Amino acid sequence: MKGPVGPVTKEKADKNAGFEVDLEHEKVICPMGVESKRFRRLPDNKIWSSFPKEACQACSRRDICKPFPRGKMYQTRLENQTLSERRKKMQDPEYKKDLYKRNGVEGTISGLVRGQNWRRCRYRGKAKARLQAKLTGAAANVCRLHRLRQGQQRLLGKL
Repeated sequence: MKGPVGPVTKEKADKNAGFEVDLEHEKVICPMGVESKRFRRLPDNKIWSSFPKEACQACSRRDICKPFPRGKMYQTRLENQTLSERRKKMQDPEYKKDLYKRNGVEGTISGLVRGQNWRRCRYRGKAKARLQAKLTGAAANVCRLHRLRQGQQRLLGKL
């Protein structure tokens, strides 16, 4: 699956940055190396864990993590890990090049849907529906060519 992923809020990114979730041993490790004392995996793919308050009170990251009086409560969803991997991948130049191509195709489809009412088919049957799609695409290309020619004529008229 390709496509952009929405950004994560800065506060949440800073607050949960560096925590490692170990599903095999059912524990979460904070950036300072402290292991969670409780770990629960909830039915809706949420992970909940807590850290001892003694470790959080003496921690240098206290201002970033913002622990509760009884210690840090760490919550996340398993999907969040996938999303963070996708956000890292979005920074790759190769991925941006692929996304650029995708945006062009999506823009074309959007223009056909809005301009030529491409969601509705006037005919029954696959063959006729396919023919309508091809003719609609050809008509859209003719309209594009016409607009391009008009733009070129305007440029020549200004010179």
